[in-house]
Parts: sequence; C-alpha cells; structure tokens
Amino acid sequence: RVGVHCRAMAAQRPSVAPDRAPLSAERIVSAALERIDADGLDALSMRILGSDLGVKAMSLYNYFDTKELMLDAVVGELIATIRLPDRIEGDWRAQIRVIAMAFRDIATRHPNAFPLFVKRTLGAYVHGQALAERSIVTLVRAGFEEDTAIRAFRTIARYVVGAAMTDSASNAAEVSPDAEVSADAPLVNHAIHDLTDTSTDELFEFGLDLILDGLAAHLPRA
Repeated sequence: RVGVHCRAMAAQRPSVAPDRAPLSAERIVSAALERIDADGLDALSMRILGSDLGVKAMSLYNYFDTKELMLDAVVGELIATIRLPDRIEGDWRAQIRVIAMAFRDIATRHPNAFPLFVKRTLGAYVHGQALAERSIVTLVRAGFEEDTAIRAFRTIARYVVGAAMTDSASNAAEVSPDAEVSADAPLVNHAIHDLTDTSTDELFEFGLDLILDGLAAHLPRA
C-alpha cells in the first residue's frame, strides 16, 4: 500500500528538542518543506532534517519508515495548500481550468519542491486523491466516458507539471534579444523572440485551452 506509514506512537515518548515543541509527523513534514524551499531537493537528507529539528536522524524513522514516504507526505502537504470553492461556477471546462490553475500555483509558491510531483507521482495520486476524484467526476458528469475522463485528467496533470518544470528551467536560462536565425526560417525567428514577448502565464493558459478544446471533441454526441 502506497502512502505515508506512520508508526503507532501511543507507547512511545515524544522526542523533544530543547525549547522546541514535541516531535511529530507534521513538524517533520513542515521542516522538510522549509528546507526544500530554501535549498532545493538535493540539499535534503534525514541527517540535515534531524539537525534542523534538533534530534537525531534515527528519531525521524519513528514517524516515517523511509525518506521516500516522508517525501510523499511533503507532496500531501503541498496539495493541502490548494484551496478551491465547494462549487465552481461554469461548465466542465471552467471547473477543470480553475483546478488546473490552482495546481500550477503550487509551482509558483514552492518551485524547489514542485519536482516532487515528477519523482513521487504515485504518492501524489494517493495524497491528492480528493482533488483527482473531484476532477474526474466533473468530467464524467460532463458526459465523458470514465476511461476518457481518467486519461483526460492524467493528461492535464502531466501538462501542468511539465509546463511548470519547463518554466522553472527557463527562468534560469538567458535568452538573447538579438538572437537571429536564417532568413529561410522567419517563423522560427519570430518564435525565438516570442520567448521574451509572451509571459509564461499567457502561454500556459493558451496551451490549457487547446487541451480543453481537444477534449471537447471527445464528448459523445447526443
């Protein structure tokens, strides 16, 4: 079974660092996310995390059997930051659009942690099951076959993750405004300049609308 397996703590004394609150799964996850936000995924280790919390690294394994399960919990914490209204006005396209934009917002707030959605995909589905279920149900109620709705949701999720990862990499790259290509490829030259002329938000929404337009073609005809 995939997920966060926290060992029973009833019979254990809580680990307490000097002048700190008792150690807990929630504190561990919060400290891990804080470290990732500050220094990136590669900077996180159980030893460093234990030091941040004022405990030995082995104490962390009383709450999470492995580092991977702890990272799954961090993914759950990221998903928990998504706030959606109980009811989203509009048709299925408007509803899915709001959900996709809210998911992408995680990458804006936690760019260093967002790659976990690539590394811990199955954990993301487990911890994000409520959001995923809501999205798929929205598509099914719109008239999509169940298998199509599931694949549609997976496609949109992959687009959000891929676009966010590309944006993150692009932010670290330099694009020369004087870049030119052969006169035989004027449209490519235009595309190069579009890298600086078009915002990532605008490009993301353009691509999302293309996906939603394509999905509409798969709705069964009455």
